[in-house]
Amino acid sequence: STIAMDVPLRPQEVHDLVNRVGRLITSYAQEFLPDDIYIYSKCRHHHQQQIQQMN
Repeated sequence: STIAMDVPLRPQEVHDLVNRVGRLITSYAQEFLPDDIYIYSKCRHHHQQQIQQMN
């Protein structure tokens, strides 16, 4: 089961969480979708730029 809590996160915590999730997705993509990794890395780079602009 999952417990959801409304806990405010600091920008650095959000940044760290996004990076960890990105690494998990990258490792999954490399293992199971090796042909699609270039497309994914371009999308991830764009997403990281958007997050940096928000901070």
